[in-house]
Amino acid sequence: MISSFGLTSGGIEGGFYVGINAPKVEAWIIQHENSRFKLDMSPMPDRLTGLYGYVEAHAGFNVYVFSGGIDVYVGLGVFVFNDGIPTGIVVTSSGLAGIPYALGHLGIYVHGEILGGLVSAGGWGDFQVMGPYPFSFRGAVGLEGCVLWVICGSVDVAVGLNSSRGFYLD
Repeated sequence: MISSFGLTSGGIEGGFYVGINAPKVEAWIIQHENSRFKLDMSPMPDRLTGLYGYVEAHAGFNVYVFSGGIDVYVGLGVFVFNDGIPTGIVVTSSGLAGIPYALGHLGIYVHGEILGGLVSAGGWGDFQVMGPYPFSFRGAVGLEGCVLWVICGSVDVAVGLNSSRGFYLD
């Protein structure tokens, strides 16, 4: 007998980054491919020394005519300055190299549908914090929905504060 109830899919993935004076543009493991969980790397230095790890989990369900799922992304990292002087920091006689900063990233996406997508909806949130310097916070939320596979709409908003862009609203 085939059950039409319960967990129908699930998975977990992870990644780990270690770099010593590596170009920021080549740190692909930090730049998550899913646009909902994309990290704002603008406040970070051009070259990275440190480590970063992430875990992303997915679970899907099917309960008769209802189906949906959830994705959760968590990333944590610690980096140090290794060259150049960040804007706004006064250098003392002890120098600047080795001053650490941390990075935290949390994302969640929840979606569901009725009758194979006759009506579907989803919502997501993405939150990032970096500090103590460069300081950065970014929070973004969004909603999306469709009726009859044709009438669809979405809305999203992001608010942030960082040392390179200041306060912003996207």
